[in-house]
Amino acid sequence: MRTLLSSLMLILLSISPTLGQEIERLRASGDEEVFHPYHSIALILGHANVREGVTEGNKRWLGLPSWGLDYNYHFHPRWAIGLHTDLILEEFVVERHLQGGEESEAIERSLSLLHL
Repeated sequence: MRTLLSSLMLILLSISPTLGQEIERLRASGDEEVFHPYHSIALILGHANVREGVTEGNKRWLGLPSWGLDYNYHFHPRWAIGLHTDLILEEFVVERHLQGGEESEAIERSLSLLHL
């Protein structure tokens, strides 16, 4: 484990100065890079965290498998706007707190779609 970590650190430290030299070379040559707006789409396989999950009567955090689809429109070199969605594949139970009291109810969810 220690040798793996040492190897990874060595690789990362050797790449960083190389990239810095390339950027400096482009600046010195006077070539200005022209930005063109573009779109990007990503399909993601991951896990979603549910804070109000209930299992066997106990409230706890749940890590559930999910698929994601992300769309971004880059209109500036440093700015983009996008839609990020997650589809949670498993059925799960969450605790919903009712207004005006400490009462709560359990809600079963299946194929939840989240938009960010």
